[in-house]
Amino acid sequence: MQITVHHGREGLRLLRAEWHRLGTGMTRKCFCHLYVWYEACLDALESRPEDVYFFLYRTPDVTAVFPFRRSVRRSRGVEIRVLELPHHPHMNLTDFIVNPAHADSSMLRRIIEHLRTVPGFEWDEIYLPTVIANSAVSRMLQQNPPPRVTQVTRNRATFVDCDVTYEVASSRLSGNFRRNLRRLARRATETGTLEYRSCHTASELDQAFPQFLEVEAAGWKGDEGTAIGSEPNITRFYRHLMHGATPEARCIINLMTLDGTCIAGQFCLLVDGVLYILKIGYRESHAQLAPGHLLMDQTIHRCCEDPDVRAVSFVLNAEWTRL
Repeated sequence: MQITVHHGREGLRLLRAEWHRLGTGMTRKCFCHLYVWYEACLDALESRPEDVYFFLYRTPDVTAVFPFRRSVRRSRGVEIRVLELPHHPHMNLTDFIVNPAHADSSMLRRIIEHLRTVPGFEWDEIYLPTVIANSAVSRMLQQNPPPRVTQVTRNRATFVDCDVTYEVASSRLSGNFRRNLRRLARRATETGTLEYRSCHTASELDQAFPQFLEVEAAGWKGDEGTAIGSEPNITRFYRHLMHGATPEARCIINLMTLDGTCIAGQFCLLVDGVLYILKIGYRESHAQLAPGHLLMDQTIHRCCEDPDVRAVSFVLNAEWTRL
């Protein structure tokens, strides 16, 4: 076993080929395991990308990557040096990148022991935020936890199983949602012509992205300056994800239009058979039609018909996911 380290944008670039080889051996990948996810993060979200380190676990091939960011926090006037998985309000989930065929429950302990020996790399605590329930992080903490670990369950991700017919999938949603959906669909069709578009190709995405940004900002997010299009670095993050798509991670933008006007949109990544809905937006002037719910219903319908999709993930248990 050997542990090596790279850091910053250039260090990440040097890992590209090995990271992709590691990814091909992984099953049930999530977007937070992808090289392009960290590439977009360092390109757009990190103010100090040189403080992001990637520790490679070799046996002798790379079987795991442990990303850590150096930061400092204060507690009651005391400065605490922190190593943390890179995170951001627009980086919803985090995890280590581990090939399960070579996973070893002692990996985390060995990485921690190594981190204590790196000259000039002093730290006081490790912070692992918003990790997936059955992720590499959670498995290591359950099977071979290091001393003095505190775990907190903060949220639960919501999934819709699409390995079934649409009728079965929709029957598992709340009865209130299904009844409202029928009523809203009738109201919308009486108002005008509804159209659902799912954009996959590079040219389709280039045309759809400005529409998604516009509808996502057409409400309180735009008023408060928190919409994706309000911040150039956030826009660059999503644009990077869109343009950096690979066969293992396809970007998809779903739009709902009414008489040609976009009234709802979703920015998604399809990874290993799961459609992750990273961001949604709807036009608040059409709130009486609940366009976000109409779009969600169409997305679930199309995913149940697509053999490449086994589930839809709403990523986190936000208010809008409670269908």
